Amino acid sequence: MDAAAPGISSPPSSTPPSSTLIARRFSAIRAQERCALMPFLMAGDPDLSTTRAALLALQHSGADLIELGIPYSDPLADGPVIQAAAGRALAAGTTPGAVLAMLADLRGALTTPVVLFTYSNPLLNRGMDSFCREAAAAGAAGLVVPDLPLEEAEKLSAIAASHGLDLVLLVAPTTPPERMGRIHRASRGFTYLVSVTGVTGVRSRLEARVEPLVRQLQELGSTPVAVGFGIAGVEQAREVRRWGADGAIVGSALVKTMAAAVAAGEDGAAAAGAFCRELRQGLDDQAMTMSEQPDGVSSSQASPGEPPASAAADADQRELERLFAFLGRIQAEPELREQINWMQTALEVSELAAAEGQPFRPETLIALLQRAQEAPSSRVGLMDEKLIRIYLRRDSLL
Repeated sequence: MDAAAPGISSPPSSTPPSSTLIARRFSAIRAQERCALMPFLMAGDPDLSTTRAALLALQHSGADLIELGIPYSDPLADGPVIQAAAGRALAAGTTPGAVLAMLADLRGALTTPVVLFTYSNPLLNRGMDSFCREAAAAGAAGLVVPDLPLEEAEKLSAIAASHGLDLVLLVAPTTPPERMGRIHRASRGFTYLVSVTGVTGVRSRLEARVEPLVRQLQELGSTPVAVGFGIAGVEQAREVRRWGADGAIVGSALVKTMAAAVAAGEDGAAAAGAFCRELRQGLDDQAMTMSEQPDGVSSSQASPGEPPASAAADADQRELERLFAFLGRIQAEPELREQINWMQTALEVSELAAAEGQPFRPETLIALLQRAQEAPSSRVGLMDEKLIRIYLRRDSLL
């Protein structure tokens, strides 16, 4: 690691976990019954001046916490989008010391908690205590070190805490329950729940098995749970909120948005702010909708009592129209890879619709499709063709 960032002095001694900056932020978010929006960006991509502007833009656009990646040449947990961003940052001469110096220069202006995302080699090369001391002095609130084993993480957590930093630990869908409990209890600030098996990256849908893991972790203790890896946009962030998670972490989608803006000669920081505002608005709109529902009734559930037949028919027609609009966005596979039973496909469409924020329940959708199969309408032909002949690829919704 490079020389220490200039002008960074030692921070105060150990801070109790309940009074850290991250803990206070999540406490306020929970009191407001919100889901924390936690964007990630790669420091130095395309340069540190853009990173500086992007940090402020994210803060002004509703970010509750920000993950700031320190570029590393061998990022094992990162997918191609973030790997490419790290490569661009390294090519631009970005170093850990320069990142910390930039962050220190923002103290006072940047009040949103910043969690540094780094790997163990840069940290060990510097020395755990030295790295934590300099990160805290620069204004960081926490650390994520994805390739650090739990046993080493427990050692680093104590060092980080002595400098007022939270060490955030990760759990995955494949983590054994006993170890998951150990990780969650050892994590500080929040627990990072990985939504997919594999590396970071934009996904068209999140794994359904993650939802019960959110509840399982929350039953183990009061540490907030934030879901990341694979959140592509508003609808998936909303899904994470519906699961009851305390935070939604959006990384590759934001990095990709910034890179596209820069490649087009536009302002990458402004693009980051606009994308963050879209996410913030989507989460806040969903929160308002959910708060308007009676206890135990979601926005996708019908109101008590049977509506008049004409009202039910109109509702069915509207739902069919929404389904057609949704199916119209699905990319068809060039060749039919397998014959899919239409009812099973209906279930898959229902899952995809839910991931897209279209709250179709399987039983409702199947009933509609059964009626559509019998209706003498040219639109049924389109319905039948799409449901029978389209092979639904999991990466086809962009």
